[in-house]
Amino acid sequence: MSQNLHRWIPSQLGHGEAMCARCHITNREAAVLGRLNACSQAANDLTSHEHLVLRALSGEFEVALAAWVTAAFEHLAAVGMCTNEPPYIITDAGREALAAAKASGRVVLDA
Repeated sequence: MSQNLHRWIPSQLGHGEAMCARCHITNREAAVLGRLNACSQAANDLTSHEHLVLRALSGEFEVALAAWVTAAFEHLAAVGMCTNEPPYIITDAGREALAAAKASGRVVLDA
């Protein structure tokens, strides 16, 4: 059985050193619950920040470089939704994911 791994980022919750960008569990909570290697979110689910960066890559607006933007670029590149190096360019897979998210009415952060 394959498991979805957490995507750890610095915690913004006020506790724990890291939190999962997908399910928002902290590293300490996951350790206590025995879920360090099992995220409850599907591996291909994009975070709202990743949707925002895809929108920026598609030319809707610009985003200032910040840690969360870099993390989003890195994940999007890893799953083939943008190129691997700056300047990041959206790929066909990224355009398809963005169109699917918009068509489904999925909440995407505003710029």
